[in-house]
Amino acid sequence: MKHQKPRIRKPIYGLGLALIVFFNGCSCEKSPANQTVITVKNTEITAQELLNIAKDQGEYASERQLLRLAEQTAEELAAEQKLMVEGWHKDADFIQAQRRFIRAYVNSRIQEELATSLHVSDEEIANYFETHRNEYRKPDQIRVALIYLSTERHGTQAKALASHIHAALHALPNGVQRDQRFNEFVVAHSAHVASRFQGGDIGYLEQGDPSWPQNLVQAAFTLPKDASLGPLVETADGFYIFRVFGYSEAIEPRLEDYKQGIYQKLLSQKQDILRDTARIKLVEGINIEIDEDLIQSIASPSNQERPTPSPSPAG
Repeated sequence: MKHQKPRIRKPIYGLGLALIVFFNGCSCEKSPANQTVITVKNTEITAQELLNIAKDQGEYASERQLLRLAEQTAEELAAEQKLMVEGWHKDADFIQAQRRFIRAYVNSRIQEELATSLHVSDEEIANYFETHRNEYRKPDQIRVALIYLSTERHGTQAKALASHIHAALHALPNGVQRDQRFNEFVVAHSAHVASRFQGGDIGYLEQGDPSWPQNLVQAAFTLPKDASLGPLVETADGFYIFRVFGYSEAIEPRLEDYKQGIYQKLLSQKQDILRDTARIKLVEGINIEIDEDLIQSIASPSNQERPTPSPSPAG
């Protein structure tokens, strides 16, 4: 079947227009923008609405492009009406797509409102920084390498082995020779796998670091700075021999270093508050009822939120 384009109604100029003006007067004439330019069954599109569609789509309002846009709009309206008669608007896929669009549109409207109403002042940023100054302060840090002799790996020999290694290292002068010997002991005996082939390096420690035994951390921080080899540290699980080879002194935070991050944090907090407010306003004055008892009766048990997949066939 040959495709039939929608009929485009052209205005009649000349005598007809002159008669209209003569009988009705110019003051009663409808402006062109308010006149109907597309009619599809019971739906009418005015000239202004067509211009708005063109503007939204970034189209130029030339005659050729408006005619093309009018044909496209008319076809879409006709298809929509025909599909709705066929029950398309009740189709599950269409309903889901429609709700996704509405959700996206609502979120877009909320974002537009947030963009115009949100502001974070320098004073708010400064107040937040002062209130949370300790969170931005970098404390003293000590870089540590260790040899871990665990009772699980070395059994009852752990203490004797730890004492032997510590004495051997202590007998060497502080310097390159001791560091090399320390690395050899790490590879040969340390039970800490992550640092075993890194010379025992576990990075920087801070006071109260929860990742390591507290007596080890405390021993590292009480070690004189002119000494590299620490005392032998005993814990419930074994023994630690450590050396210190780096210091990082505490750094007092400066507002300018964290200003942008604080701005984003405060902006996000305000967005969350305004977004919730906007959603409340969205449904204000509309009666909403949710039968929670019914939901509970149809819901899956909490331990079966996701169905268990069927086992794959063997072979």
